[in-house]
Amino acid sequence: METVQRSYSVKELAEMAGISPRTLHYYDQIGLLVAERQEENQYRIYRHTHLLKLQQILFFRELDFSLEQIREILSPAEFDMRSALLTHRAHLQKRRVRIDQLIATIDKTMQFIEGERNMSDQELYTGFSEEKQKEYEKEVREQYGDEPLETSMRNWNSLSKQQQEAKIAQDHELRREIADAMPLGYADPQVMVLIRQHFTDLQFFYEVNLERYEALGHMYNDDPRFRATYETVAPGLAAFMEKAIAHFVKLEKQK
Repeated sequence: METVQRSYSVKELAEMAGISPRTLHYYDQIGLLVAERQEENQYRIYRHTHLLKLQQILFFRELDFSLEQIREILSPAEFDMRSALLTHRAHLQKRRVRIDQLIATIDKTMQFIEGERNMSDQELYTGFSEEKQKEYEKEVREQYGDEPLETSMRNWNSLSKQQQEAKIAQDHELRREIADAMPLGYADPQVMVLIRQHFTDLQFFYEVNLERYEALGHMYNDDPRFRATYETVAPGLAAFMEKAIAHFVKLEKQK
């Protein structure tokens, strides 16, 4: 087969896989996907075996495995690709069911707020994964300790149901306003006003200093789950938020 014999450059493989050349360079540097080198110029080249391994890496990344976990999984010589593919398929099918449930919940909620149907309180949360929520809690505890999460949950639970709904709506509206302001550029004064409002709103949950706020900005764009939340509002919003928050922090530190 032609695909077995052909080799690909970094640029060609990056375009085909939908990732950046920088990502391939990084995978090579950390030993996750080590390219061959052309003798005459030492350029990286990739064979069909590399393509299959990259597919596995992307599957595992899609399933939220860390790069270190993926390297440990793929390193053993007895790695069974067929078994791994079957496992990926099972996980993705399970995820598809949950995504379908979440889409249905969105549709029902839209009909509910528009007065087109009734909706029980329990239906508001159909499709949300308890396992995922526990993962998020664990990540927050590991990164920031127990205090921010416990303070956040305590403050949130102190609100009535109506107040919680109003706060969610306020958050969604602010994201929409920031998305609408994107053509102005992340450093525009109007954008800085909106980012300050975002920074202020976060203080309700727990004390967010400038360093932590900048770290959150990076997480909004780097973490696929957070990035997806912003990208559903407007394409490119996650990256825009990261730059705008970093600029806001820079301006605040200069005061």
